[in-house]
Amino acid sequence: MRLLPRLLTGTALALIGTQTLALTAEEVWANQTGYLISYGVNVSQTQTRDGAVLTISDISYDISLPFGVGSISVKTAPQIMTENADGTVSISFAGDNTIAVAATVRPDDMTEFYAAANIDLTLTGYSAVASGTANDVTYVTHADLIEMTLTDLTLSGAPEAELVEVQAYLSVADRDTTSQITTGAATTLNSTSTSGQTITDYSFAFGEDFMSKTVSQQSGTEFSGSLTLPGGPINLMNISQALRVGLALEFTANTTAGQSQAVTMSFGEMLSNQISTIGAVASTLRFDASGLGISGSAADIAIDVPVMAGVPFPMNAALGAVDYDFAFPVNASDQPAPVRYAFSMTDVTMNDDIWAMFDAGAALPRDPISIRADIAGTVVIRNDLLDIEGMSQIIDAGGMPFDPRSVTINELSASGLGATATGSGEFTLDMSDLITFDGFPRPTGQATATITGVNGLLDNLISAGLLTTEDAMTGRLMMGMFARVAGDDQLTSTFQINDQGHVIANGQRIQ
Repeated sequence: MRLLPRLLTGTALALIGTQTLALTAEEVWANQTGYLISYGVNVSQTQTRDGAVLTISDISYDISLPFGVGSISVKTAPQIMTENADGTVSISFAGDNTIAVAATVRPDDMTEFYAAANIDLTLTGYSAVASGTANDVTYVTHADLIEMTLTDLTLSGAPEAELVEVQAYLSVADRDTTSQITTGAATTLNSTSTSGQTITDYSFAFGEDFMSKTVSQQSGTEFSGSLTLPGGPINLMNISQALRVGLALEFTANTTAGQSQAVTMSFGEMLSNQISTIGAVASTLRFDASGLGISGSAADIAIDVPVMAGVPFPMNAALGAVDYDFAFPVNASDQPAPVRYAFSMTDVTMNDDIWAMFDAGAALPRDPISIRADIAGTVVIRNDLLDIEGMSQIIDAGGMPFDPRSVTINELSASGLGATATGSGEFTLDMSDLITFDGFPRPTGQATATITGVNGLLDNLISAGLLTTEDAMTGRLMMGMFARVAGDDQLTSTFQINDQGHVIANGQRIQ
């Protein structure tokens, strides 16, 4: 007899638990849009409920630009949210899935620019399910194919705007996305996605005078990103303050092989035809209280230009790899903060027709060219760089918002044309002395450089007719003053700047 009460009690508790974890359609909509409202986006819509189905129609997102210079309005197709028995909510779209975008910009009292367009959105094999709780919703979506087509573009306010014609198409295959939106004192958005082939087709025309069309294809993409929005509105004219209270953005993206073709024409005549291919591409962006950081790489880049107006032969070039890494602080602080700039291009090659434009006799070695710069340092940010009003006052007064304190040259190098050059060094900068070096903070430190093959390069430049014997002699004399022989056609130099501001080259004071 005790078994039945236990079963009934257990069933009741299970039902209570299921109801507690169930997510309503209204909660999903609030999760999607609540944080937008707090940041100045006016969200309007009409909600109609029929049992477990909530239809949200007349959706509009309206944004007023700072200083009353204009506004942006985005209207989207109705959403249908269906509450499922397992506590999740399925999301779909009803009817004509068109996105209408309109923007008005008034840079002054006499001028107004207006642009409006419709974007037709087609979703094939689409599904989206939301789960979780009201303040922590996870969205899992899939689409066999996403297609977006720009239609009905209207422009006014600019001279001859009616002559402008823009066509754009985007398709993404096999798109899978998992996103989580958590709301509370702050709002966090985390998302990961993968997609298959991506195709873009874009063209721009200005009457018959000019037309450009670019078609590109990307094999696949992986993306992950996170965004933290602090509570309260964000002042777009002072992003530095928002960073102090928690605004943060970070994302990484990796793509596989891609290719594109760009054609430019005028009055029916082809001006250029460029075909590009690229291998794997990786990029990362970080933006938070510590500053802005951007890094990335690309490999196996090739550019083929079979037609270029004014050039009687086809051109092509290739790069083995490109790498970059940039970081800079943006908020004021009494403490020095790190900065970094690194960029490299390796194994740059070009076809013989391009070489012949300046070296018809093939006097110069045509080995691949590589360059690299890797520089780090520290600065003290005296004024918030993203405080627009404050920065305007500093610029108007002729001031500098930051003080450089140190520079480290990890590597400066170049190779090609039969020669190589490398350099490195480290200096501290004294902001209390802006006189010794004519307004630049006095450096203290040392740098070294090594050059190999420079005399052979000078001889080849003379043979190619790019350098006169007299100019080459002047160059050799200058190198003799500031460099020492270290081997077969190899020179080295050491530059020092002491705490008295003396510049010393290879042990000899030159300033």
